Amino acid sequence: MMYFLIVISIFYALLILYLRYGFHQVKEFVSEEKPAKTSFSIIIAFRNEAANLPQLFLTLKKLKYPVHLFEIILVNDDSTDNSEAISNEFKNSNPQLHISVLKNQQPKSAKKAAINTGINSAEKEYIITTDADCEVPENWLTEFDCFIQKTEVKFISGPVVFEKGKGLLNIFQRIDF
Repeated sequence: MMYFLIVISIFYALLILYLRYGFHQVKEFVSEEKPAKTSFSIIIAFRNEAANLPQLFLTLKKLKYPVHLFEIILVNDDSTDNSEAISNEFKNSNPQLHISVLKNQQPKSAKKAAINTGINSAEKEYIITTDADCEVPENWLTEFDCFIQKTEVKFISGPVVFEKGKGLLNIFQRIDF
């Protein structure tokens, strides 16, 4: 049994190193100055995220992208804390942004159902999802727009970037993710 665990551990470590090598081979995208063109629906499903929503909302307000080209759709996924009240306050205090606060149509369901509720009300060309415990960079939509204009792709999958911390566990967590 111990031999099996050692073999699996070595295989896993080699796989992680191979993936890390592969990720470093991907060419970094260099954006260009272009007028904004692409429209986005940002969907954020949340459940009991009252502690995280204010920081996310702060970063959403700092987005450097024309406000007529994006909407923010917040979907309450059956929260029992004051997440919905915080979301409504964000909406009411930022009338320049196009914000909707919805309730998941299928309470007590998987997060996918909440995202689906947001998708059903989305009005923009591209849909972007992020989690309520994330922060978005100010050029987030600008970079997506530039990539879409340059490559004419229909789907983009972006990574989650962890804050750089110290220690072997932090390094392992970033590589493993």
